[in-house]
Amino acid sequence: MHPNQRAATQQRVLKEAARIDTGGFFNLLTGPQLLDQVAALVPAHRERAFPPTETLAMFMTQALSADGSCRQVLADHAIQRAIAG
Repeated sequence: MHPNQRAATQQRVLKEAARIDTGGFFNLLTGPQLLDQVAALVPAHRERAFPPTETLAMFMTQALSADGSCRQVLADHAIQRAIAG
């Protein structure tokens, strides 16, 4: 990756991180700019309730949240899933 692309990607990650939203992180990780790089790093895995990319997005949200609560991240994610159908 070209240094300018890397810097632009880092700036986008920081901008998205400010929102502290699992959906935003997931969209960032699976978006056109990062999808190929993330997919190359994801190991083979079985179907799970939370695939690796989704788990990473939730972890990032938890790590950057004010209370750092796993319970709150899971609750918010369950609400988002219910709304999305």
